[in-house]
Amino acid sequence: MKKTTALIAILLFLCSSLAAAHPGRTDSNGGHTCRTNCEKWGLEYGEYHYHNGGGKSKSSSSSSSSSSKAADTRSAAEIEADGYIWNGDYYLKQGSYYNALYYYFQTQDTGYSWKVNASNQSAAAKKVAEQAKAFYESDQLDKAKLYYELLGQDASYSKTYNVPANLGLIQERQAFLSAFANARWYYNQKNYVNAVLIADKKMKEGLAANKHAVQFMKDAALKLSQQAYSAYVEKDYANALKRYNVIANAEYAPADLKEGARKNALIAERQMKE
Repeated sequence: MKKTTALIAILLFLCSSLAAAHPGRTDSNGGHTCRTNCEKWGLEYGEYHYHNGGGKSKSSSSSSSSSSKAADTRSAAEIEADGYIWNGDYYLKQGSYYNALYYYFQTQDTGYSWKVNASNQSAAAKKVAEQAKAFYESDQLDKAKLYYELLGQDASYSKTYNVPANLGLIQERQAFLSAFANARWYYNQKNYVNAVLIADKKMKEGLAANKHAVQFMKDAALKLSQQAYSAYVEKDYANALKRYNVIANAEYAPADLKEGARKNALIAERQMKE
């Protein structure tokens, strides 16, 4: 009797399992793709599905993984600042110090400039100042001005690197180069007579206090004095007299050269009469 009861229980269990299943083996995830009598089981042909709750742990794991990702809570301004900082750090590594400092400064309007690495910004500023000085010394004045103006956007850097004073020097140099273009050309051609005459004229027009103009006049007048002396030694008294007179009559020639030129002009003039 017990055997009969057990046999009946087994048959009932098998029937129950068959009623809840349909043909096809399951994969390692406990599911498979329906290929036979799909409509009968409420599925579409080719639909992948699970048996006996298969795949629940995977779905749960995926959900847990997704929820574990922290949401980006940064504001738009902070995201913008982080982008500027990334660019600044990148250009710093590339040795493009102007661009690095430019991007660091862009964070000032975002309210997140405090996120910039202070050491990186200081290093970039120092290099920009060095490059600005080099540009000035090589007469690349537009670049020098651009670099100093960038430094001037920060009050501390402006003071540290004497930005206002350096911009003033650039302006003074630009004025000299513009006004003395012809004088400099004659100087390079060793025509010191015209160099002195043009320099004196430009200084009368407003560049008398320009240190570059003053130095140019000193150099040109000295060269002209040397030419005059050479002409005198060669007994070319007429040319010697001409050159000495140019120096003596130049209002902005150095005082000592003017005085010497007057005396030597008299000597050359006497020699011409003998």
